[in-house]
Formats: sequence, structure tokens, C-alpha cells
Amino acid sequence: MINDRVPINFPADVVDTVAEWLDARDGSVGLCLLCGESFGEADMIPGRPGYHNCPTTVMTMFAKLFDLSDDVTATMMRYGFQFEGRGWRRVMARMCARIESIAPEDFRILAVKSKYATLRIAYRGGSPGIDAEAAAAQADAARRCEGCGKPGERRKVGGWWMIRCDGCLVVSGFDR
Repeated sequence: MINDRVPINFPADVVDTVAEWLDARDGSVGLCLLCGESFGEADMIPGRPGYHNCPTTVMTMFAKLFDLSDDVTATMMRYGFQFEGRGWRRVMARMCARIESIAPEDFRILAVKSKYATLRIAYRGGSPGIDAEAAAAQADAARRCEGCGKPGERRKVGGWWMIRCDGCLVVSGFDR
């Protein structure tokens, strides 16, 4: 019997990342080979088993929703999501999953960022349904820690307004 398997030589940093994840035993269910983060069930994209909500994956899975052109005068999406932490990624992944089927052909998300502890989503070609989903996502983010996604509140952290839970506030070195 001939062994038809070809050995794959992964770069050392990928091997180290996978080894760290396997040793972590932190309840994560997968390791993203796009961003290198481990992820749990809560980080999965709704309706897309096996995919987690890192910006690269979200913008790839829902590519038709994002304006990824190089024209920085028209869009900022080539720079990804412009907010700290993983908490609001879930909000964006859920919103994209909800609007994918109702988005008109000319709809595009132009920018996603945090400003004064609010999630800002700029888009063109919307509709009343998309406006409602964007408003719901912004309202959800206003109650959710940017760092981890748990319930949080608006706080000034190191001179910046953010939504943070008590746990992330302590971890970041800032407390009330």
C-alpha cells in the first residue's frame, strides 16, 4: 500500500499558534487561520457553521455588502472594522446575516467604527428594513462591552469613551 499523503510544511508561527490553542483548554471550539484567534460558540457567524466573526471572515462571507474599493474618499472598509475588541464583532456578524437577503443590489457598507462609545455604521443604498437593522445593531452595541460582548456601560477609559464591562475594565488596567 502506497502512502498518498503529502506532508504540509506550515510556517513556524502557524505551528506555534495552533500548539498554543491546543494547549489553552479555554473552551474555544476553533482557531481562525485568517486572524489567528481562537473562538467559541458565541463567536460563530449566525447561519454559517464553522465560521467565526473576525473582520476578515465577516467581510469575506458578506462581501457583497461591503465597499472594499481603494478609494479612501468614498469608503473606509479596506481598513476593516475600526473599533477595539471582539464584543461588537458579534453585533456586526448578526446584522450582516440579517440584511444579506434584503439588501438591494446597490447597497454597500462604507465604514464601521466606534465614536464616543457608539457603533457607527455608514452605508449607501439602504432601505427601511436595513435602516431598522442598523439601528437595532447600534442599540445592541450600546449595551454590549466592546472588548468581550458581555453587558457593559459607557465609561471613559484612558481618555476615550467606550462601552466596557467590569471585567474588561479591570483587565485593561482602568477602574472606576
